[in-house]
Amino acid sequence: MQADEFLRAAREFFRNQQYAVVIESETAWILEEHLVAEGWTLDEEEIAMILTAASPEIPSPPDGLAVLQVTSDESYEDYMTVVPGNREWVPTLDAATDPGVALFVGYVEGQPVATARLVCYGSVAEITGVQTLESHRRRGFGRALTLAAMSEARRRGCAAITLTATEMGYPLYLSMGFEEVCSYRTYEPPPTG
Repeated sequence: MQADEFLRAAREFFRNQQYAVVIESETAWILEEHLVAEGWTLDEEEIAMILTAASPEIPSPPDGLAVLQVTSDESYEDYMTVVPGNREWVPTLDAATDPGVALFVGYVEGQPVATARLVCYGSVAEITGVQTLESHRRRGFGRALTLAAMSEARRRGCAAITLTATEMGYPLYLSMGFEEVCSYRTYEPPPTG
C-alpha cells in the first residue's frame, strides 16, 4: 500500500474523529518521509523493548512503598489519581480485573504515588502505564512497580515481556535487562482549515 492510499484509508476510517499515526521508524521510513512532507508533526517517540530472559528474584519494594494490585473500586480510583488519562484504556474496574489484565498501585503513607499496568496476550505480556508522581520520583518506585508487573507476568506463564520506554524510563529498563527492538513514532495530522 502506498502512503497516499494509507492516509486516504485512515481518513475514511476515522471520518471526523481525531487520530494519529504510529509507525515503526526503522521499517516505515517512506511513510514517515511522506507524513513530514504533508505537514504531519511528531508528537511522541518511544523505544520498544523486550525482555525474554528469566526474571531475577523480585526484591522488596523501597522502604515506605506498599505495592498492591487493583481489586476494588477504591484502588481503581487510586490508580486513576496517578494516571487520569488511563481511563481511556481501562475504563472500569471490570476492565482492570479482566483475567488478562493487572493494575498495580504504589502507596506511600496510604497515598497513591505510582502505577503500572500489565496486559497478557497469551505468552507475551506488555507493561504500560508505569508512572510516578513527580514529587516521588528518583526513589525506585517506578522500578518497584515494573518489577511487580514482571513478577505477575511470569506467574501467569508469559515467556516475554514488552514495553515502550520514554527517555526518562529507558535507562531504568536497560538496567533491568530489557533490550531495544525498534522505535515507534506517533505523528499527528496537520490542522484542518
